Amino acid sequence: MSSHDEFLGQVLALKRGEMSQQALAEAMRARGWKWSQATVWSVEKGERPLRISEGIDLAAILGVSIEDFLVDPVLASYSKELSDAHEAQVRAARDITSGVVRFLRSEQRVRNLLQEAEEQDIDTAEAWVSVAITEPGTVEDAVRAGKELFEAERSSGEHKEEA
Repeated sequence: MSSHDEFLGQVLALKRGEMSQQALAEAMRARGWKWSQATVWSVEKGERPLRISEGIDLAAILGVSIEDFLVDPVLASYSKELSDAHEAQVRAARDITSGVVRFLRSEQRVRNLLQEAEEQDIDTAEAWVSVAITEPGTVEDAVRAGKELFEAERSSGEHKEEA
C-alpha cells in the first residue's frame, strides 16, 4: 500500500458518489473485470493498487475522465459540492422561469375573464378587479418577497442550504 494508492482510492470513493460499491463492481464485471464489492472496498482503502486499464473503465462508468483520478480529493470534494450547488441553482432558475410563465398565463386568464364580465355587465367584475390587482401583485413583487424571505432566514440562521 502506497500513499498514491490511498490517494487514488479516496478519489475513487468520491467519484463513486451515491453509487454503491456493489453496483460499481457489477459495472466493472460487465466490462470483463473480476471485481467484487470487496475489490472496490480494497481499492478505495488503498490496499489494492488500481491498474491504469481499470482506471480507464472506471472513469467511463463514472462519467469522468481518467485525469479526474489525479485530482486532490479535497479539491475534488469542493469541486463536486460546487457543481452540485450550481446544478441546484440551475434547477431553481428553471423553476422560477416556469413559475413566471404560469403566473403570467393565469394573470392573463384573470384579465380575460374580468374583461368578459365587464362586457356582460356582471356586477361582480368590479370586486374582482380589486382582488386581481392587489392579491397576486406582479412578478417583481414575488421576487422582492422571495429576496426578503431569504434575507430574513439568513440573518436569523434558519436558512438551510439546498442541494
